[in-house]
Amino acid sequence: MKKYNPQVFKTSLFGETVAVFCGPAGNKFLFHNENKLVNLWWPTSVKKLMKSSSSNVVGDDAKRTRKMLLTSLDRDALKRYIDRMDLVAQNHIRTHWEGKEELKLHPTINLYTFELSCRLFASTDDPTHISKFANHFDIFLKGAVHFPIYVPGTPFYRASKAVDAIKEELRLIARQENGIAQKRSSVTFACDYRRKRKVTIRVQIVDNMLMLLFASHDTTTSAMTCVMKYLAELPEAYEMVLREQLDIAKSKEAGELLKWEDIQRMRYSCNVVSEVLRMIPPERGTFRKALVDFTYAAYKIPKGWKLYWSPDSTTKDPAYFPNPEEFHRETNFDIAKDFGC
Repeated sequence: MKKYNPQVFKTSLFGETVAVFCGPAGNKFLFHNENKLVNLWWPTSVKKLMKSSSSNVVGDDAKRTRKMLLTSLDRDALKRYIDRMDLVAQNHIRTHWEGKEELKLHPTINLYTFELSCRLFASTDDPTHISKFANHFDIFLKGAVHFPIYVPGTPFYRASKAVDAIKEELRLIARQENGIAQKRSSVTFACDYRRKRKVTIRVQIVDNMLMLLFASHDTTTSAMTCVMKYLAELPEAYEMVLREQLDIAKSKEAGELLKWEDIQRMRYSCNVVSEVLRMIPPERGTFRKALVDFTYAAYKIPKGWKLYWSPDSTTKDPAYFPNPEEFHRETNFDIAKDFGC
């Protein structure tokens, strides 16, 4: 960026010519021109594995799929999930944390986020189902972004076989719509939406369930691990977060689960999480494809080129965040407000 241009530059990723857009202007341009100048794009390996999920659809189909998924991902849905999230967290801590003098943080949190994702997005709390998912999912993640060579022994081949096994488990769940009606997970909303609008089919539901597991699991694990990393390195921040959480705990009756109002009281904790997301964004970037020739920052971008934007180009830019490598504990970011804080 220093040698050529801090706003846009050309590189190569996954064997594709890619124009990297930087900063808020790049982010705004790409997202404001969806289905006009650019469309969603993923590496070939991801597209082949995800098939009919929202990661592969564009235009009106993408809008319909996004509308379907948002019914299970909006603020109202989060309010419905809080008690379930609390129960999963308590059980995870009892099983994997209590009584341990030392543990490996990332793989332990990985277990929690995967179980939570399965409960929320696949509507299953069956340990057998979750164990099967976990084994197959680990193989899938290792080959998801890889050279799409379908030959026995390659990471992509193993990932493809793992995806087939995961989808079979998800199909079994999707067939039990009546049995999960009271759980109100994302698959339930997808099935409800399909019945009402008749715009999707069971195959798409299964593919989108897989996509939600893929999108939520790894990034959430990364964010939680990094939060704990910084709390371990910043004792003052740790003490303030601990005090805030203990105050909320003292206000609860024995056995009473967390509520939306409790999350709103976690103002300092939300600030810390927001700053961690700035320092180490769990989502490394987003891909698009140029639909037509267009000009950006005085550079001509040819039709067919792939485009990439990374949050690091904003969150580590001193023009927007003075001393960007320093951890700022008191900043109240918009993302904290999104959580009701």
